[in-house]
Amino acid sequence: MAYLVIPHGVTADTATVWVGALNEGLGQARLALTPPAPLPPLPLPGRWAAQDGSYTLEYARYSFAALEPRREYRAELFVGDARRGEATFTTLPGALPALDAKPFTVMLGSCFCERNDESGKLGNTFFNLPEGERPDIKLWCGDQVYLDAPWYHYSVHTHTRAELEVRHFENYWRAWSQSGTAAGFNEALRRGANYFTADDHEFWNNAPNWATAIRDSWRQEGRDDWWSVARSLFDAFQSDFSSGSAVVEFSVPPLSFFFADTRVNRTPDLRQFMLDSDLERLRGWVANLRGPGVLTLGQPLFAEKAGFWGKFTDRHLPDYKQFEELARIIAGSRHSVVMLTGDVHYGRIASVQLGSGAELIEVISSPTALVDEKVGRKWSRPPGKYPSFEVQGAPSGEIVVEEAYTLVDDHFLTVEFADAGARVRMDIKAWPVIKPGERPRSQHIHRRFIQ
Repeated sequence: MAYLVIPHGVTADTATVWVGALNEGLGQARLALTPPAPLPPLPLPGRWAAQDGSYTLEYARYSFAALEPRREYRAELFVGDARRGEATFTTLPGALPALDAKPFTVMLGSCFCERNDESGKLGNTFFNLPEGERPDIKLWCGDQVYLDAPWYHYSVHTHTRAELEVRHFENYWRAWSQSGTAAGFNEALRRGANYFTADDHEFWNNAPNWATAIRDSWRQEGRDDWWSVARSLFDAFQSDFSSGSAVVEFSVPPLSFFFADTRVNRTPDLRQFMLDSDLERLRGWVANLRGPGVLTLGQPLFAEKAGFWGKFTDRHLPDYKQFEELARIIAGSRHSVVMLTGDVHYGRIASVQLGSGAELIEVISSPTALVDEKVGRKWSRPPGKYPSFEVQGAPSGEIVVEEAYTLVDDHFLTVEFADAGARVRMDIKAWPVIKPGERPRSQHIHRRFIQ
């Protein structure tokens, strides 16, 4: 396919729809909604081009307004008189549904290696979800592509910037356009709103620092070339954080969401994983919560420092000085905080009581398509306490683990939220990724009332 249509973020009355064209222009393109909505001005397209001339990507983000709350819309792309693509999305409800209505449902997934899902299992599973359990929005918490796979190639070869452009673009396009008889990743992307954060494999393992298995990362020039190419593609396909800030906020009252990227602004000196200004926005979000908060990050909070061995694998959030301030901010929350994340190639639910008396509940979903059997299929417990080391102003508490949820196979989660009066009911279901021709069956793994 030469054209892609993928919904990005939504609110109760607005939506952003991304359109991309491979080696084609968008000058004659128009995007129409059903049911009808006012057409936005044609956005100024962005353009990415490989310097050897092999690929161009023209892309645009259409912003629609005056939409109706929790209404499904179909977006159709026309180029001239020809229909070239379509997608669907649902706007946010104005408030959480009551217990007797369809809950507000969030999909959580991470770690998708397209090379290891050639039959389109993820898309097939998503396509066959029961209608009443389909997500309103999807949160992709990093590693939607593996630009450094296969590792054995990058461990023995170095590349020019031109070669990286071609390899990395092909990696993205294969994943974003994957279709076929079993649907593919494109099916999961074009059905419902998407929120994306990066993790290391949107760049390379342990980015922005050097990685043992990535020869291109051994020299500063190689890291600079790789980072520049990968960042330009991330901004083009996934989230455009080129203006600096890498956080998104939205709410479905009384539930409030804060979606933060902890990779694109990470510093090699291990000081920060997000801009200080973004951390201040998080501080304000926590302080102003009027109900439960949902925080999404690229890596778990319940983790030890990777320490010395982090030089050879990937640093954890606690390895960064900024983690201490993040822990202090969360410790002051007067409401439950549900932290949704991925990265670690297993699923886990754990919680801790904060010094304020509120709960921090960490939910992990990973992988959707494991990159390599050598780095997965093993479940790990969290540290005994959070924070796992002494942080002034953030008293450590004992971590309690949901023992029934130890999924290590390819899967994603849905997290359902419903208004239960003074509290919010949260139900978490695991969906194993299945073979084409099978029907998905969920495993209800957790129910909790949060406030």
